[in-house]
Amino acid sequence: MNRLDYDAAIAAFETTHKLRPDFQPPYVNRAFAHNAKGQNSQAEAAFRKALEFDPNSIPVTINLAMLLGEMERIPEAEKAFRRAVQLDPNNPVPAFNLGILLADKDPTGGLAWCQKAYTLQPNNGRYGYTYAFYLNRQGQIEEPISILEKQINGRHATPDAYMFLAQIYQSLGQHSKAKYVFERALKNLDLSPQDRMMLQRQIQGMP
Repeated sequence: MNRLDYDAAIAAFETTHKLRPDFQPPYVNRAFAHNAKGQNSQAEAAFRKALEFDPNSIPVTINLAMLLGEMERIPEAEKAFRRAVQLDPNNPVPAFNLGILLADKDPTGGLAWCQKAYTLQPNNGRYGYTYAFYLNRQGQIEEPISILEKQINGRHATPDAYMFLAQIYQSLGQHSKAKYVFERALKNLDLSPQDRMMLQRQIQGMP
């Protein structure tokens, strides 16, 4: 959508609200439209109004938390994500986001949340890569390798996961394993011609 499209959408949502002031969805849709226009204060107000209709709405709580994080209001974002976890302990999204939020302030706590997200959805490439990354940042080697290998073998891995696993193997001096990871990336990933060429050159330059 361009700016005029978002303006028209907001106007339509406001009309719906006037016709159905007791109806939650227009507030949520208006929040997304305001956010897309960079009007985050209005987006926040719309999400909070939506929560007045249903304080236990998990999607609205998560989206409000993400918006607060985008606005760099980290303590409020953390509080909202924790509320989402209370509402749905088996939802990996707030757990994953808490892991990212807390990674620097509370590495142990952040890692635990990343582990929870990965445990809840082990086939999610982003969760697996992130959990492996923070494990490795705390000095662990074997478990990150195991996680990344499983994801690559199951075709769930992100491009970052291939690169990170190869980097770990290279740091261990296991260049043949690193090369094999790069070769699997060439085979499994839908790479641009430029990225494919760059990776092929990297393989050719390996010992």
